[in-house]
Amino acid sequence: MNKNIIRVVIISILLSTPFNFATAKEKINTNIKQETQIYKKALKKQGNISGVCAQLEQYQQYIDEALSVLNKEFWENKQLYKKIEEYGKFEKNNVILIKNKDKEIDAYSQYLNENGLKLGYSEGAIYLYFDPTYIVASFKDVLPNTVAEYYAIEAQDIKEGFEDDGGLTIPWDSIRKRIMLHEASLNKISKVNCSYLQKLVKEKISLYANAYMLGLPNSSIEDKIIEAKSSYEKFLSENKTSGYYKMVEKYYTDLKRNNFKFRRKEEVKEGSTYVGPSILDKNGKEVFVSELAEKYLKEAGIAIVESEGERD
Repeated sequence: MNKNIIRVVIISILLSTPFNFATAKEKINTNIKQETQIYKKALKKQGNISGVCAQLEQYQQYIDEALSVLNKEFWENKQLYKKIEEYGKFEKNNVILIKNKDKEIDAYSQYLNENGLKLGYSEGAIYLYFDPTYIVASFKDVLPNTVAEYYAIEAQDIKEGFEDDGGLTIPWDSIRKRIMLHEASLNKISKVNCSYLQKLVKEKISLYANAYMLGLPNSSIEDKIIEAKSSYEKFLSENKTSGYYKMVEKYYTDLKRNNFKFRRKEEVKEGSTYVGPSILDKNGKEVFVSELAEKYLKEAGIAIVESEGERD
């Protein structure tokens, strides 16, 4: 698979949207502004939140297919891609197009703005993504408050960024704050009949909780233990009512027992040698930190986000 496609697949996971060129319709209408008005009319006809969520799910499927086509066209347009690399202003995970004398760039920038699209940047690749604030702006008079709040949170997450090249781009404690924000959102959404948004929020909590307990490949807890320790202590003092309190408490207790210091353990798994940070559990047995973290994540009802270990 093309490396650029792989990068967008990774980003689509972060945005909780599926990405599949095989299902993309080459003749799909990529005028998102026009299609959005059609969906808005359909949303107005819905008499309950369940119907609204069903329409939003269909709308998201359309957006995903449109993005598949638009990204493919964008990557194939070498001249436009090169101009954006030259004229674009790179900020965090985004590329901002500055108004200039190039008519093609200005026209493309106008198209992006009118259709709720933005340029993202990750691992050396520029790609198109959909801005959730476009949903709020377009459907504000037909969206229930709980649903609108969800998209506002998503938009803020994207604006702030999360990771790049396998490393965190936000402080460790910002992950704690996101977990709390999404947990509150999930509690609200769970009170209404919207399984679609519940699924998306749970996926996002899983993403952040896994990162909070273990970090990322290039921002591991071993390397960020001082920052992580401080955040865990804030969690235990400020978030006592969280459903994830016990998860953090047990993990923090294990780390504290080991003075927040790690060993290095090797273990052969399926013919490969896995090397990773380890600590002593309450019985004095050396265990991988990842094993303890995954145990507590599962106990909290959080899905495990698979990641590659260090292999020799």
